[in-house]
Amino acid sequence: LLKMSRNDLWKWLVLAIVTVFSVYVVYPTKDKIRYGLDLSGGTSFTVAIDEAKLRNNIRSGDTELTDVEVQNQVNTIMKDADARAIEVMRNRIDSLGVNEPVIQGGKNHRITVQLPGISADQRDAAEKSIQSAAFLEFKLVHKQNDQLVDKVFSSGRLPEGYVSSDDGRAFKRGPNYNDLVKDPDYARRLSLFEVPDPRYAFMLERVQNANGTVTYRPVFVLRKAEMTGEALSSASVELETMTGRVHVSLVFNAKGSAEFAKLTKAYSPRGSRNKDSEVGRQLAIVLDDTLYSAPVLRTEIPNGRAVIEGSFSWSEAAVLRNILNAGSLPAPMKILEKRAVESTLGADAVSSGVKAAVIATLLVALFMLVYYCYCGLIANIALFLNLVLMPAGLIMTSAVMAIFVKDAAVSKGSLDLPVLTMPGIAGLVLTLGMAVDANVLIFERMREEFALGKSVRAAVAAGYERAFSAICDSNVTTLLTGVILFVLGTGPIRGYAITLCSGIIVSMFTALVVTRLIFNMTVSESQTKPYRMMQLMKNANFDFLRYGKAAGFASLAVVVVTVSIFFGRAFKTPASVLAVDFTGGASMTYSYEKKAGIAEVRKIVEEVVNDASIQYQSSPDGSGNMLLVKTGTMKIGDQNSSKIIG
Repeated sequence: LLKMSRNDLWKWLVLAIVTVFSVYVVYPTKDKIRYGLDLSGGTSFTVAIDEAKLRNNIRSGDTELTDVEVQNQVNTIMKDADARAIEVMRNRIDSLGVNEPVIQGGKNHRITVQLPGISADQRDAAEKSIQSAAFLEFKLVHKQNDQLVDKVFSSGRLPEGYVSSDDGRAFKRGPNYNDLVKDPDYARRLSLFEVPDPRYAFMLERVQNANGTVTYRPVFVLRKAEMTGEALSSASVELETMTGRVHVSLVFNAKGSAEFAKLTKAYSPRGSRNKDSEVGRQLAIVLDDTLYSAPVLRTEIPNGRAVIEGSFSWSEAAVLRNILNAGSLPAPMKILEKRAVESTLGADAVSSGVKAAVIATLLVALFMLVYYCYCGLIANIALFLNLVLMPAGLIMTSAVMAIFVKDAAVSKGSLDLPVLTMPGIAGLVLTLGMAVDANVLIFERMREEFALGKSVRAAVAAGYERAFSAICDSNVTTLLTGVILFVLGTGPIRGYAITLCSGIIVSMFTALVVTRLIFNMTVSESQTKPYRMMQLMKNANFDFLRYGKAAGFASLAVVVVTVSIFFGRAFKTPASVLAVDFTGGASMTYSYEKKAGIAEVRKIVEEVVNDASIQYQSSPDGSGNMLLVKTGTMKIGDQNSSKIIG
């Protein structure tokens, strides 16, 4: 007879709400589930450090430098630029909500960025963010800027690509602007428009007018920067309550605060370098050669806090905040190539992986049903609910994880599921196996209570109570491991950590709460007949503690030996135990006329090397078909791996 206590009613209600939410966020699956590069492919960018632009930036800062001195500065910056650029770009991509990107360095300061399952808007934002130099600079505006601007308007001359605004006191983009910006030399020509001397550049500040129109106000800015983005600690978007305008708040680090205090003190009214004026100098805030604001320095700012006030929307300010928080690249970047990439796993590998997951789950369910009978049936119901509730668990876990890492690729309040990859599927299967571990502990505790002659209700209650500590200890330690993986890891490691942690949380809920609710509904007060369960080893009584010390030393010896073997092989032949992501290696690109299946290509390649990554690529319009093969094995015998594979 089914019955429900008032105390259990709210638990069933919570279960129903979470179930409906979980189904909502995953349906329709073709729109809600995003697959990783290994399952579905995505977009690939090849970027490189723009040495020519870097050289021009250095020279514009000090026109008296010789070619040798400029090149020496370039070499110094480029020395450790790749590692820093990879880290900054990874943070930028994460801030755009793109999960599990693949970012790898190559020769000649080239970096490959592959983004799985992204929308057109995300792709455009990623391209802009990758290509952006993210050079935040604070530059002084010309002391006679107002007079110079008046002279420009009175002359009637117009900067290339712009037309005069309706009131004649600003500019608007002309019909040929979009074509002009494609010209690599256009920015240089525009910067020279009506400049008073070569030390200054002509720039345009975007102004959002009250009627919704956008105009551009000319400003003459000193080319030499007083401060750079390296002085910045953090940035955030804030809304002015009085005006409703959006601005980006900046907080400088200790060194930057001191520099900013010195700068504002020098150029505020009657400052040490502005003694003859009651008006402070304007300080231009320039990001990626774009002028965002040119506020007047009205007083010294000793606390290291400032704002970028510009005519931009909340979304535009959020993008700016993300770029600033991600950091400043060591040098400008340029996109060399953009490609559409296919999955790194062939249909055969995906099919076999999914098949293995299904078989493993069915075997676990079959074992529970055969060995624990009715109790096993309840455990299988919980196992099924794990799959149903997993989407809700993934979203809630992602939101909690975002608290620990400020640049995590998780938007608080977002209902988007994390990108699903093969490691994620493996993490899901692992948690399903761990889920029945909790049920096994509970059922075995119940068996012990039945042996003592307790009623079914008493045995069930005691089984859950006495198994709770063991279940909690084992799952909490694994949960902490997952949190550490997420905090310290990046890309696929974070994806695996989210899947692992969400699986643990969901499985604990179903094992400790849902199964208990089912027992409470189906067990009567008078029921005394124990549940039927198989028992392979009856009256087992092993004195494990007697050999505890010996077993501990044996386990320690096994750990030491295996770790020693691992590190020995890692130092001697890294490719034998580490993937190409860690070791680097050879990257070979082939064009082809007829496309072969990845399984067929992998079979041929594995005759030579066993660690190859294989991927088909093409240009966004579908042309330029290429096959990319990467391996950490540089040489086989006396031959180079590229020659053998070729």
